[in-house]
Amino acid sequence: MSLPMPEPNRWAHPTGRYLFYIWDTSDVPFVQHPAEDTVIITPTFVNLHIYGREMQEDADERREGRCFGEWFSTACPEGELGTVDTSEVSRITEQEFSDAYMRGWEPKEDDAVRGS
Repeated sequence: MSLPMPEPNRWAHPTGRYLFYIWDTSDVPFVQHPAEDTVIITPTFVNLHIYGREMQEDADERREGRCFGEWFSTACPEGELGTVDTSEVSRITEQEFSDAYMRGWEPKEDDAVRGS
């Protein structure tokens, strides 16, 4: 019997590995102007728990130190493809990923300790 999971992503293929990291942008200005014609808006998240499933990459798209995945959180419950620094992620089990999905990507109490 398979575990409850989000719908498969039609643009990528999972490796079978599941990941977790915490994103905190509380110290980043909401609006930034790094160049005259550029404005960057950064939503503020304090310890946003992000759950991911690692995705396969083509050899010519791999970047050392980066992990390509589909990432889910309360801020993006439908998931989005992207990369994250490998030093920021930890592996979780398929069961932990499924449990997070069933909670609507809300962290469980001991996840707060994990992210400290």
